[in-house]
Amino acid sequence: MDLGAREHMTRQIRLLGLCLLALAGCTTEYNLVGDGNSRPDAGAGDGDGDGDGNGDGDGDGDGDGDGQSGTGGNQDGGVVPGDGDGDRSPACQRDGLCRQIPVTNTDKLDLLFMVDNSFSMEQEQAALREQFPRLINILSTGDRDFDGTQDFPPAKDIHFGVISSDLGLPGLGRTDIENCANLGDEGRLLNVANPELASMGLCSAQTFNPPFLAYNAANADDGSRNQLANDLACIATIGLEGCGFEQQLESMLKAVWPGSDQLVTFVTDTSGFGMFGMAGPGFPNGDFIRNNPNEAPSLVSLVMVTDEEDCSSRRMDHFVPRASPNGLNTRCYYEGLRGQDSNLFQVQRYIDLFKMLRPGREDLVLFDAIVGVPPDVLESAIENVDFGNDAERDAFYATVLADPNMEERIDDKGTPQVLDDDGIVPSCNRGEFAKAYPPRRIVQVAQGLGANGMVHSICQDNFDDPITSIVHRIGQHLGAQCLGSALEREDGRVACDVYWVLPSSAIGGSPTSCDQLSFLSESTTGVNSEGRALCKVRQLPVVNGELVQSGGGQDGFYYDDFSEEAEVECKASTSKTRIGFTPGAQPPTGVDVILDCD
Repeated sequence: MDLGAREHMTRQIRLLGLCLLALAGCTTEYNLVGDGNSRPDAGAGDGDGDGDGNGDGDGDGDGDGDGQSGTGGNQDGGVVPGDGDGDRSPACQRDGLCRQIPVTNTDKLDLLFMVDNSFSMEQEQAALREQFPRLINILSTGDRDFDGTQDFPPAKDIHFGVISSDLGLPGLGRTDIENCANLGDEGRLLNVANPELASMGLCSAQTFNPPFLAYNAANADDGSRNQLANDLACIATIGLEGCGFEQQLESMLKAVWPGSDQLVTFVTDTSGFGMFGMAGPGFPNGDFIRNNPNEAPSLVSLVMVTDEEDCSSRRMDHFVPRASPNGLNTRCYYEGLRGQDSNLFQVQRYIDLFKMLRPGREDLVLFDAIVGVPPDVLESAIENVDFGNDAERDAFYATVLADPNMEERIDDKGTPQVLDDDGIVPSCNRGEFAKAYPPRRIVQVAQGLGANGMVHSICQDNFDDPITSIVHRIGQHLGAQCLGSALEREDGRVACDVYWVLPSSAIGGSPTSCDQLSFLSESTTGVNSEGRALCKVRQLPVVNGELVQSGGGQDGFYYDDFSEEAEVECKASTSKTRIGFTPGAQPPTGVDVILDCD
């Protein structure tokens, strides 16, 4: 190698009215201790779900020990809400699709770039910087190919943030490893403009506060978009003086994790500083990741740009002088060979905790890594792969990881100075001075995040293809939540029911009993497993492409395969259909919505 979260997350799930949880009928509480139902341990263990670090827990509350939410009949990507032991929710009365659905559009995006700032990254930082004008233009217009036609609903509100891979070597008590003293950049958002770009007049400020950039469609024009691209280049060109022992995954996690959550800890310096995350009110990264419980959640996109393997470490003693007969350039490789006993964090920590950024809406967390995967390997492996298919996706990653160039091998220089000059054989390169190395841990995280993870090659002349892919994936998640396949109507109605799960107490004017609104009726079960009222919503017919609201304007839900909104907002969906609500029946804050179909 080259040298108040528990309470807040509970409220977030309970209040959003967007709960997609396949946990205990929309369970709104996580047990955070090792009782077999806790969320993943985030300290020195491996994050397996039971708090003890040994991989045997049931980190999801479904009681089966597998780390997966309880599901029943699954159709068109639907998720059957469970009641904690794998049984179907009381709302699921039919035999087919049963899932909880979000009720507002996703139009906010929090986009974080983790940029490697070790000395080998000059060309790669420049290649990333060149993409920012195109990236911002596409995200803000929804026009992916610049043909004047909107390909997906544009993001109306975007946060752009940049962090480095440098977490130093905290707690080690030594400063003789170049650029690795103390806590490094600590996962803080970088907000100081690159001096060279600033001297050219490209940056609108020397220091940006808050420490991220914001785009809002309401007050944007071509000039402001161009300046935003320049400003993003100013803070993303972060130099080459970071620690050569990159901790890319840990830096990214620390940047986005709420500092108020004292159950998720990080390695500290010798004085005990640096233990908690950087995100949230009162912490350095502030509200970059938006977690307002009274608003629909933002889409979180995590983009990693690095030419090295991840060396995120829970202990630092493998860097102590003479702790190993192997040179510093190979310490992380040899440490990783120790498996569960390794000082490196297990990759499951990042898979589990990145998902926890949007509990119950894990689909709103995207992970993209522009890393040292050989481009020819990706090109051949990705052909005709359906990334929504688990088997095909796993076969893709198996092919990538099995490629000989992705194997970590010692590059023996053939000299007696093993401690000084031996390294790892590169996996690919962009030229003599731009080599990249096998990113196996990072690829495993992308694989563990399922359809929401993706890897791209850093060994390309430019980053056109990676940025195009990233934007495409973001675009698929913006706009309305659409159905995976079309439904059949009979007499204007589909064979589906929609239920509201009401809050236990009124939140912002939300109902607490079914008789408070004329379009609600009590379900056959009356309540869900939490004792919350379960109300059936009136379905309105659609005839000849028009919504029928008899009696002077009845309210309720309808199957929308006809409106202009469905056509635009569901453009990325194969069916271009959704569940719609009349203005008087829009689910308020605090209400969870369940779709139950034959």
